[in-house]
Amino acid sequence: MEYHHFSRLLPSGGLPPFELLDQFKLSVRNHYSFVKEGVPAVSLETGWANGGQAAVKAFLDAHYHDVSDDMSQKIDWNVAAKFAKLNYLIAKDLADGSDAPRWYAGDFFGDKFAAGQPKASKGHAAP
Repeated sequence: MEYHHFSRLLPSGGLPPFELLDQFKLSVRNHYSFVKEGVPAVSLETGWANGGQAAVKAFLDAHYHDVSDDMSQKIDWNVAAKFAKLNYLIAKDLADGSDAPRWYAGDFFGDKFAAGQPKASKGHAAP
C-alpha cells in the first residue's frame, strides 16, 4: 500500500506535499508500538501550508503535554471534521484492502523490524 494510493479518497484527487517523519519523530509517536512489531504505521499530518508550521510550533512550544493542553485551545471544528473523515477513510481503505500494508523497500523501520516481510516499491500504485 503506497501513500499516494489514498489520494483517490480526496475530493481534489491529490495529497498535499508532506515530509516523511524522521526516525526520532516516529519513535516518539503513539503508533511506534506497532512499528516495533513490524506493522507499518500511517500518520496523517495537517501540513505546513497556510500558517500550519507556525501554528504547530507555537502549540508544541507552549502547550503540548502541558497543563495548558486542554479544550480551551482554539479549534477549527470544520477542519477537524474533515481531518477526522480523511483518517476514517484511510483506515477503512486499509481494513477493506485485499493486501496488508507493506513497508517500502529500504525503509529504516521496515528493514529493522520487518526484515522478513514483503516490501513495496516506491512509485508502484496499489490496485
